[in-house]
Amino acid sequence: MKNRILKLLPFLLIFLVMAIYAMGSGGKYNFTIPTLDNQGYQEVKKSGKSIAVAFNATWCPSCMAQHKALDSLVPQYKAKLPIYAYDWDEIDSFEGPKVKQRTTIAIIKNDKIIDELIGETRKDKIANFLDKHTSK
Repeated sequence: MKNRILKLLPFLLIFLVMAIYAMGSGGKYNFTIPTLDNQGYQEVKKSGKSIAVAFNATWCPSCMAQHKALDSLVPQYKAKLPIYAYDWDEIDSFEGPKVKQRTTIAIIKNDKIIDELIGETRKDKIANFLDKHTSK
């Protein structure tokens, strides 16, 4: 039993650190990424423009870390590539294409996922991913 606990300890510590990072200091982080609902998705789909959709869950520490990094990029990309958030726990009701896991940023155009970034929480890596889809 003691060996099992010792083997799990590093994972528990990582989870705790990620949770603290995701929540930031002082409690819940207030995101500015607009939430995408099905009506909004249908409007965007008609426009034919590409969008970035972050599929995250509020209970997931790595999702919140990714969301926090992405949130700081919204003003920079707003005109070039609109960024939206979608609650992973509501994925079954999403009328657009679905991703297979949370902590995914999907680039969607013409009702198809054209690229995905999964599990990345570093702002610079997320920016590089978004840059690939703003130069086209």
